[in-house]
Order: sequence, then structure tokens, then C-alpha cells
Amino acid sequence: MTRPALRWFAPVAVAAVVAGSATFAHVAAAEVGAGSLPDITAEQLVAKVAGAIGTPVSGIVTESADLGLPDLTGIGSAGGLSGAGSSSLLGLASGSNTARVWFDGPSRQRVALLSTLGETDLIHNGTELWTWNSSDNSVSHQTLPAGHEADSTGGVGDGSPLPQALTNPAAAAQMALKLIGGTTTIGVDTTKVADHAAYELVLTPKGTGSLISDIRIAVDGSTYVPLRVVVDSARTGAAALTIGFEKVSFAPIDPAQFAFTPPPGATITSHDAALGHGIPTGLPSLAGARVVGSGWTSVLVARPGSSAASGTSSGLPGAIGAPKTGATRTAPGGASGEWGALLRSLPRISGSWGSGRVLAGTLFTVVIADDGTIAAGAATEGVVTAALAH
Repeated sequence: MTRPALRWFAPVAVAAVVAGSATFAHVAAAEVGAGSLPDITAEQLVAKVAGAIGTPVSGIVTESADLGLPDLTGIGSAGGLSGAGSSSLLGLASGSNTARVWFDGPSRQRVALLSTLGETDLIHNGTELWTWNSSDNSVSHQTLPAGHEADSTGGVGDGSPLPQALTNPAAAAQMALKLIGGTTTIGVDTTKVADHAAYELVLTPKGTGSLISDIRIAVDGSTYVPLRVVVDSARTGAAALTIGFEKVSFAPIDPAQFAFTPPPGATITSHDAALGHGIPTGLPSLAGARVVGSGWTSVLVARPGSSAASGTSSGLPGAIGAPKTGATRTAPGGASGEWGALLRSLPRISGSWGSGRVLAGTLFTVVIADDGTIAAGAATEGVVTAALAH
């Protein structure tokens, strides 16, 4: 929550990574050992995946998302989302996408999102973070603070949590496995990804209220690098998010892949890491975020802070409250422009917590109260509004 971009893509991140806590399900050796892979227990496989996260990997990743989001066309530019190629990045939240990727540990990653009209590249090399959009030859540059080049999941600064979460199966898998504990059952199966024999960890929630029916993590049978993550929706009974390699290589990566020089004639925009690069214009910033509940039905609740559009404070004394006397807001939380129009199009709901708008996706529910408070979780509307009231 210290990364502004992640605040607004929290529903997507929650959908990709919430796995709660887990109980390991022991699978019969004849089942797991089918094919060319030796027998392995769930506990052993989880340990091997954790130890393989830093393995160099490159190839072609395909991503498909059916998250139940409204049309985001034009939001990247009209909404003022910081960074070159913002529309392409928002496009990861719906439809099908293809990317060429190179992941070489926490300090070097490169993602090239491919489209019919060109590509959007994100290059992280040490403290340097670049984004380049070929369609208009625009470049965004950010220098990251020393010692904060990347977090343990591969997300870089404020600039790339979305593409890392949706283009790197290893990052998505690691984030999910961090939350394993007593509210999840884990089984082991076998599958095949990118012509590689693979184990498949199947994480299934116990209890009710989660919109995720299971998360399936395919793991290469020899390197134990995650090759694919599939998140199934309890609401639709189908896969809502799939991130996986179509082609993959574990060979050492040439460092030149992470060197970037802006092309001639490029329009370059520099961002100060301390200024919250990644907040879309027209959306308020958030503060005081806290988690209500635990496991698969945990809900993130955050109150509004200063407005990213106007620089004014909401004046809220706590996590939930009322706007200042006389304040005028065109959308929940004071959002304006394209983002405000998007929020105004959502259905209205009300309860003991107050009133606001609800975005009900295939894997998540987000409630935006009229006072700007946001509650988001991979859970049903009843669970999320209960957390908001709490």
C-alpha cells in the first residue's frame, strides 16, 4: 500500500494472489507420479518453488483476463495515468494479451507488451525504470531509491506492479504462496505447459464468502519455476485470470536486454519516485489502509487522503467519516474526469456503513463509499460491506 499504483489496482492484485492459509492435501503417489515426473508431496513442491524464484527465465507469456470490469478504453490517456503506454497497461485487466519477457532476479526485468500497432516496453535495470510506447515514441523514466530496486515479488517501485502481477507467473505464484496457512487445502496434480512436464499446485479455499474457487499454479518439473497461474471464479465457474508461458527458456540472459537508450525523437518524461508516480489524475490518494478479516475473505479498507487532482484534504478523522461541510463531489471520493464518469456509472448500494457505489467483478468486489472510503476484497458483496461497516 506504499505504492500508489497498487492502491488502485488492488482488486486485480487481490484476485491474482489471495490464497489465504493452507492445509496440505496428500495425493496418492500413483496419481502424482503419472507420466515422466517423480512423486512429490505438496510440502516439498512449495519449498522447491520458493527456492527457484530467482532462476533466470525468458520467453513469451500469454495473459487473459475476464475480471468483469467496465470498459476502460481511453482511461489511460483521458484519466491521466502516469507513464508511457498507460492504455496498454490498463488493457492487461481485460481480454487477451501477449508479452515477451525477461526476468533475471529482483534487479533486472523486461516486459514487452505486444499489440497490432506496436509494443509497450517496461525495462527495470538496477535503480533505472523505463517505459517506452512505440506508437507515439513516448518514454517515461524513473530513478528508484538505492536499496529499493524491487520488492520480493518482482514489483518495481511505483511503476510496474500491474505488469509484474499480470505478466510474471513466478511473481503471481510467490505472492500467493506467501499467504498459505490453515484456511486453504493444497493438492498436487500434473499437467503440461509450453511443452514442459509440470506439477500443478491446486489451492482451494475452505469456508464460504470467497469469489475465488481455486488457484492453480503449474510448476516446471525440473527447475520448479512457475510456468502458469490460473485463478478460477466462484461467481462464473470458469477461469477469470490466466497467466502462463507459451514458450520458455531458462538459459542465462544477456545483460544487454536490460540496457535502454531512448530512441531518437522520443518524448521523455521523468518522474520522482517520492512523488507517487502512478496515481491516475482525477482519483484521490488513500491513507490509513488496513485489512479486515484474514485469508481468502480478507478485505482492504482505506480512507481518502489528499486529492490527486486538487491537492485538497478530505478532512476525515478516521478510516470512515463524512466529507467537510459544504464539500461538493461529482463522484464517490471526489474522483473527476473519466474516472469520475466511470464511478458514476456503477450501481448504488447502501447499508449501515452509509451509501456508495459497487463494482462486482468475477474475482473481487469493490465498494466506493460516498465519503471516498474504499473497501476491496476477493469476496462477496456481503463480506466486503461488513468489513466496511466494521
